[in-house]
Amino acid sequence: MVTRTTFVESRGARLAIDIDGDGPTRVLLCHGGPGGPDDFAELRALMAELAIPCARFDQRGVYRSVNLDGKWDLEAYASDVDAIREALGVDRLVVFGHSWGGVVARAWAKAHPDRVTGVLLASPSAAVGSAWPEMEAEVMRYLRSRVTLGQWLAIGLWSLLAMVPGAIGDHAMGQVYRRVLRAYTGSTQVPEWVRHSSARAAHHSRVSLRRQPADVLRNLGLPPGTPARAVFGDRDIYGPLIGRFIEENPDIATSVLPNCGHVLWHDAPDGWRAWLLDGLRACGLLVPGPLP
Repeated sequence: MVTRTTFVESRGARLAIDIDGDGPTRVLLCHGGPGGPDDFAELRALMAELAIPCARFDQRGVYRSVNLDGKWDLEAYASDVDAIREALGVDRLVVFGHSWGGVVARAWAKAHPDRVTGVLLASPSAAVGSAWPEMEAEVMRYLRSRVTLGQWLAIGLWSLLAMVPGAIGDHAMGQVYRRVLRAYTGSTQVPEWVRHSSARAAHHSRVSLRRQPADVLRNLGLPPGTPARAVFGDRDIYGPLIGRFIEENPDIATSVLPNCGHVLWHDAPDGWRAWLLDGLRACGLLVPGPLP
C-alpha cells in the first residue's frame, strides 16, 4: 500500500492527511474522539486489500493538525472535511465515521449533500446538543461496569489531569483513552495513536457540541438513492440511546451486530466486514456479486 502525507489549509485550520493507494480517493475516514487521532490501521488494510483508495486525517487541533481560529463547532468540522475533498481533487466522496467521527461525517454530509457518494457510520455518537451530557452519562455507566474500582478511580484522576493545559493535559488525555480502550476491548495492547491525543481538542469540542441544537444532524437531506448506513453493537457504549438514534434518523438505515461492543472490528470481525463490504457495494465501490 502506497501512503503519502500532505497538509491542507482549511478555513481556520491546517490539516494533516494520510492518503492510501493510487488514483482518485474514494473514501474519507473520520476518526473518533474527540481529541484521539485513530489511525484506522485495520480499516485501511482492508481498503488496500479491496484496492479502494482512501484517506484519513487528524482533526483540527489533534496531533499534526492545527486549529488556527479557535473554532470547534460542527460548521468548522464540516468545512475541514470539504477542504480535504477539494484538495483531493474529487467532486464526491464516501465519508466514513466511527464514534465521534460519525458526527463529523454527518455534519459534512448535511452541509454538502450534493458532494456525497455515501455515508457509512460505525457506532456513531448517538446524540448531540442538549442530549450530549445524557450520552456521556451512558458511556460512563458502561465504563463503570467494565472496570474495577481502582481502574475507575484511575480514569477519574487522569480525566482531572486532562484539564491541565499543555503537554500534561495531552498526556493525561492519552492515558484516559488508553484505559477506555482497554475497557472496550479487553486488550492490553495500546495503539500508537493514543500517545498523540489532544486534551484541548477533546474539551473544546465537547463544550461546543453541548451548545448545538439537539436536532442539528437529523434528516441529512441526501439526494434520493444516496446510501446512508449505520451499525452499532448490541453491547455498545450508547445503550438505550441507540434506539433513539434509529427513531430520529429514519433516513439512515441502521443495523445492530450481536455480541458486539463499540469497537466493532475487534468484537465481531466477520459481521463487521460483511456490513462494511455491503455498504461499500451500495456506494458503488465494489462490483455487484458475492462479497470478497
